[in-house]
Amino acid sequence: MGAVARFHREHDGTQPGDPRKAAAVILHIASLEEPPLRLLLGSDAVHLAGTFCPLPAYSQFNRALRRAQPDLAALLVYTAQTAQSQAAYEILDSYGVRTRRLGRRGDGWLALVGCKGKCTRRGWFYGCKVFDAVTPNGTITGLGLAPATVQEQPCTETLLWARQQQPPQLNSLGKPCAAGIYLADRGFNGVERHLH
Repeated sequence: MGAVARFHREHDGTQPGDPRKAAAVILHIASLEEPPLRLLLGSDAVHLAGTFCPLPAYSQFNRALRRAQPDLAALLVYTAQTAQSQAAYEILDSYGVRTRRLGRRGDGWLALVGCKGKCTRRGWFYGCKVFDAVTPNGTITGLGLAPATVQEQPCTETLLWARQQQPPQLNSLGKPCAAGIYLADRGFNGVERHLH
């Protein structure tokens, strides 16, 4: 570990390229009405560009992703179940996620979930809350969305209930922790809630 830290200290600021030029190019690209799909910056990127196969356009990528979706879902479930079976505990957390709201007619994106809410990390925001269960190594074993206005405690209770009861419409919340131990922050508080 010391050798890696020493290497970073010794080479900090000596990398090739000009960060000011890169920032200027990024700002220019961001201001374009139709920016390019890809942007290669620096001699390393240009040198390595021919090494990799060309990336598909968005529409091609989306079609390929839809074709692979069942296999990807099965891989994620397998990864989560394997990590969960080895975990001594799981961590429950919630966080706000901003969504786009463009002032168009209609209900906007995520009409039933997206709304104005508050969370400790974002303050006031428009979007939804994500509730998840994570193993100590960072594998997400359960995931759910809720309106941004909801309180953490009732949603966490629903998450724990659904993981125990396994209703088919809430299968993204995952299975119960194998060890039966959950850690949560102070948002999940109250004597009656600790009795669960």
